[in-house]
Amino acid sequence: MPRLCEILFENHSSQMQECYNTMRITKIAFLYIVISSLGVSNAWGQTTTTSSSAEEQDIDVDVVERQLEKEVDFETTRLKMPTKAWKVPQTVDYSKILSLKSYEDMVAIQKNYMPLTKRFQGSLGFSWLTNDNFYTNYGFEGRLGYHLDEMYGLEVIYSSLNSQSTYKVEDLKTKQGLSVTSLVTPKSFLGASLFFSTMYGKWSVNNRSITAFNIYQSLGAGKMTTTSGDAADAFFFGLGQMTSLSRNSFWRVDLTWYFYNTTNINQQKQDANSLFLTVYWGGFMPKVGSRQ
Repeated sequence: MPRLCEILFENHSSQMQECYNTMRITKIAFLYIVISSLGVSNAWGQTTTTSSSAEEQDIDVDVVERQLEKEVDFETTRLKMPTKAWKVPQTVDYSKILSLKSYEDMVAIQKNYMPLTKRFQGSLGFSWLTNDNFYTNYGFEGRLGYHLDEMYGLEVIYSSLNSQSTYKVEDLKTKQGLSVTSLVTPKSFLGASLFFSTMYGKWSVNNRSITAFNIYQSLGAGKMTTTSGDAADAFFFGLGQMTSLSRNSFWRVDLTWYFYNTTNINQQKQDANSLFLTVYWGGFMPKVGSRQ
């Protein structure tokens, strides 16, 4: 290379020197390029080796997985979830309910604990006159009835009463000298009534037991005999509650208000009214069995 510069620039020393410098730079660049090429070749060889090793490992893993899949029965090892059977919805048959015609059928549906329809009813009670200021009047009363259905019924009533004057009558005689012979009070009553039950329910005390009851009203007429011996026509209306002791027995409370026109011992007509409070015990016939 220096010889080439001497031949080309024999008579020009400065140019010959530049040629030498250029040649040196060229040699250095050439050497750098050669060295760099060798390094890249080594790196590429290593990368190729690594890639080949990774591919070989992937191939080995695939071979192992295939072998395991052949040995394992996935149908038996798969988790089997329990299946729930769907219930077929039941259809409600309303034909029997729509075909009901009599009230007796409705009693069975209502599950009445104390049925009344076509049963006789007898009761005996203690009666007390509540609105007489001059006489204390009390006695016994008996009733015999028959229920046409769960709402309506007929009843025969008889009451026998005892009376005695109160301290007010004695005060009028002794302190004021007034005669009280014109005062009369009931002695007995005989009559009949129509009663109808308007409410049926149940109640409980301290959640121990459930007791059935029904509330009724009554309207009737009869003969009211007073202490003067007069038998006057009377009519009355009442309100009461019947509470079951069992399916065949009961106790009841009755408030009855009588209105009548009677004749006193002086043969004078006078209007009178008597309000009686009566507590009864009674039973039904025919009897019915216990409800399961």
